[in-house]
Amino acid sequence: MKKLFRAKAILIGLCLLSAVSLSVYADDTLNRLITEKKYDEAIKYADDKIPTASRDAATWAQIAKANEALNLPEKALACYMVAWRMNPQDYNALIGAAKIYNKLDQPENAINYASKALEQNFSAEASWEYARACIKLNRAPEAKKALEKVIETDPENVIANRELGLIYFKAKEYAKAVPMLKKSYTAQPDANVAYMIGKASLESNNIEEAMTFLKEAVTKNPALYEANLDLARTYFKKEKFLAAATEYEKICSKIELAAMDQYNRAVSQEKSNNTELAFKAYLAAAEKFGTSKELEALNSQVKAGTGLLERKNYEAALTHFQIIANADPDASTINNIYFLLADAYMGTNNQPKAISSLEKALSIDNKNIEAYARLADLYEKTGASDKAKQVYEKMMSLSPNDPHVYQVLGDYNLKAKKYADALKYFEKAYVLDHSAKSAEGIAMTSSSLNQWDKARDAAESAIKLDPDLMNSRIVLAKSLMKEKNYKSASEHIEFIVSKRSSDLDYWKQLAICYVNIGNQQRLAEIDKKIAEMDKTNVDSRLRLAQNALAQKDVKQA
Repeated sequence: MKKLFRAKAILIGLCLLSAVSLSVYADDTLNRLITEKKYDEAIKYADDKIPTASRDAATWAQIAKANEALNLPEKALACYMVAWRMNPQDYNALIGAAKIYNKLDQPENAINYASKALEQNFSAEASWEYARACIKLNRAPEAKKALEKVIETDPENVIANRELGLIYFKAKEYAKAVPMLKKSYTAQPDANVAYMIGKASLESNNIEEAMTFLKEAVTKNPALYEANLDLARTYFKKEKFLAAATEYEKICSKIELAAMDQYNRAVSQEKSNNTELAFKAYLAAAEKFGTSKELEALNSQVKAGTGLLERKNYEAALTHFQIIANADPDASTINNIYFLLADAYMGTNNQPKAISSLEKALSIDNKNIEAYARLADLYEKTGASDKAKQVYEKMMSLSPNDPHVYQVLGDYNLKAKKYADALKYFEKAYVLDHSAKSAEGIAMTSSSLNQWDKARDAAESAIKLDPDLMNSRIVLAKSLMKEKNYKSASEHIEFIVSKRSSDLDYWKQLAICYVNIGNQQRLAEIDKKIAEMDKTNVDSRLRLAQNALAQKDVKQA
């Protein structure tokens, strides 16, 4: 305010003197000194050689330029105002006043004089001052039009490109925003601009460019958490789940994630085999989604509820399952919701509710073998043996020679840890269909019963039928490790770690194999992986040190 009062005081004095001025043109010598950037000399020359009363609007504008160049904005503004009062159509006076008002952070005055300058000459210079004032006043549409004029005449104007790019970005006109922001970034690399380019590229589905610029934004400013968030989203879209999970974990405690981000975080952790972090993220997603009926919301609820069920927190699990049942009463989305409700009710010793849940499942699908199996088991547990018998008879009558019936019964009993019954049903299924799935069931139940010969034979049969079966590989690897057949075991464990790269236990088993096989090169690779995953592992670090010493790499050792 003091600066403005001083400017006004100077202006009043100058106006009184100019009232009697003569209309003459700006002095040639003065013009030359200004052109040569000899601003001090120019002002001295004007003071000594050009009487105040003899100065015209052009002269006052030139003196204003000299003061402006010498960083004397109040004096410059006073001189521009005198020039304007002498000639209200003087473009130089108007544009000069607009510049100074912008410099003094007085956008209301700046926009006034810039608009008057534009009336005299629709120039890029006047458009730029007008745009600057509009930006300060949050008048984006007007600023946009002015900046477009600036760039039309000066395409390389870095600041104009940045500001117009920002306006386009805020308006979600990403295709227009990106090239302008890139020009700004090339001239002056900046984390915020890199983030905007990355964000705009992501929204335009230009994934590779989004990754490039979002990485740069994070590198330049690790505290720019919005960039981490969009980088996580980009990795997720690219199906780089481990990278997405890493970015989400960096920021999940720093900023509040939306429901979909928590869901994507959970999926990323799950795909990376980080089950505990996935569970926590599903819980967070479920809380954020609330009673939403979206597919991702229901998936979050079922994952959160199932995780709680596994941890025997039955009451909490019920809350999630009831949300699903209310949102999806026909079980069209979450097909096993009434089974899950039955499990949770059983955990709370509420057998009647568990039974009614299974009866609901059967009312939706009266050929659901698993529902019959569970219901019969519940009737037995509650002493209703006659009802249990009726259910078993109904179940078998549906399809007495259908291997699927026996497969489902085997799966159910395996989950219930009734291994002998499960084995009986899997063997019946295998007699009927000789499928990889039933063979794997035999392998899993036999291993649980410590019948390792049968387990190994069944696992080998299953893998011949379907080489991608994980549980059969696990059974076979365990059997071969017991026999100390490390070479054969290593082949199966290699397959397992290729699918479960974050499972430390199998990496350790693989290391044991290669220690006994004597493959030092592969062992070193595995030990490096173990050392990365487990900072406290001594065995792998000791072997790595010994390997480094053998190669005379003392520093690495």
